[in-house]
Amino acid sequence: MEYNKEYCKKMLNFFTYGDGKALPSFPKFAFSIGAHTADLERWRQENGEFAMAYEECVARLCDMLTDGALVKRFDSSFVKFLLSSKYGFSESEEEAGDDTPFEVKITVMGTEKREELENGNKDNK
Repeated sequence: MEYNKEYCKKMLNFFTYGDGKALPSFPKFAFSIGAHTADLERWRQENGEFAMAYEECVARLCDMLTDGALVKRFDSSFVKFLLSSKYGFSESEEEAGDDTPFEVKITVMGTEKREELENGNKDNK
């Protein structure tokens, strides 16, 4: 199938509004324009504008999945699996249970010193 520059706009709209039935996906978008996912991949490789639109659609889809997990529309474990396996997300070391102790220093200052700092007067008294 031949590339049409209108596909960028159509794909962005598709991933913004969907079809009203389910989450948008690249196979569904390809089907909606009479193409195959292989066509989308080829256009990504050959056309910078399409590649940028595709990446924006990935970001929109990941955002929809995350929002859906937060409001319990989707199973959060499945969303976590999907985002990590398909879209490269991973847990940071802290989230993965890094129990290495670290030091935190807290400085408590009086109201007068705080007001000095907030007003831009940083002279020490």
